[in-house]
Amino acid sequence: MNLYQDYGIKYASAIPLSDCVITRPYLLHRAGLMYDSNSNSNSGSVLIMLVPYYDGSPPGNISVCSAPRDYHLYFNELFASILPELQRLMPGAIFCGFSDHSPIDERDTAAKGGLGVIGRNRLLINEEYSSFCFIGEIISDIPASDWPRLITGLHSVTAQEVKRCTGCGACERACPVGGGRTADVSKCLSELTQKKKLTPDEEKIVAANGSVWGCDACQFACPMTKRAIISGSIKTPIKFFRENIIPTITNEILDDLIKAEEYSRRAYSWREPDVIRRNILLTSRSKGDEDYNKYSKY
Repeated sequence: MNLYQDYGIKYASAIPLSDCVITRPYLLHRAGLMYDSNSNSNSGSVLIMLVPYYDGSPPGNISVCSAPRDYHLYFNELFASILPELQRLMPGAIFCGFSDHSPIDERDTAAKGGLGVIGRNRLLINEEYSSFCFIGEIISDIPASDWPRLITGLHSVTAQEVKRCTGCGACERACPVGGGRTADVSKCLSELTQKKKLTPDEEKIVAANGSVWGCDACQFACPMTKRAIISGSIKTPIKFFRENIIPTITNEILDDLIKAEEYSRRAYSWREPDVIRRNILLTSRSKGDEDYNKYSKY
């Protein structure tokens, strides 16, 4: 199987499960994978993959990762295609796909697989896609050394030392609310736009920065992002993330998404629409937009 040729996934590595940081062992047990936190002899492996999502279009008032449909839908489709083929190639082996809600620390595992460096904004930064990548993985009971028989073009089958970015500080300086620091996620604009309830001070922050869902400021400020944009390498080759793009949300667009039953296919659908309506109201009030008077009931 060629992940790049078949799925547009260029960066993938396999490392032993024992080299990963296990964050949710119950997910391994649920999948039938044996793991004992008190043992040094845990077997199995992880195929870790980077999935680029940025299509290169100008960003709007939501984060770039939320402009296409929900990436969980993509990974569901990906695993539905890959896992049966792996089972066919290795009958009797266990293969389980994860992304986001994972048994492992995905960024740490991707860095140990040599797929990128860890930035000061805590994101994984790849040389071609910068930090505009989702991370997904297939966890199996086979050893890491078996993966090259199944997947061609892997970057690594052994764990490497985790590397950090150069530490230029551009991401921290660009943070709209971090005050030069990004260590406190609760002060991240992305986190604030997703909260159900905001304090008056938090409302002022959302209003002042114009985002109604998420934030990409630290990502776009990164020198590796700027180089990737100039070279063109940042653009995803994956069709799923180049279609159904909605970079800017207005109340009218939100109404249309709900009526067309499209809202549930978006990454922000885990929150009720009124959270986004509130943020539209706050940013519209700040700009003096007509939306403020039209939708002030929210």
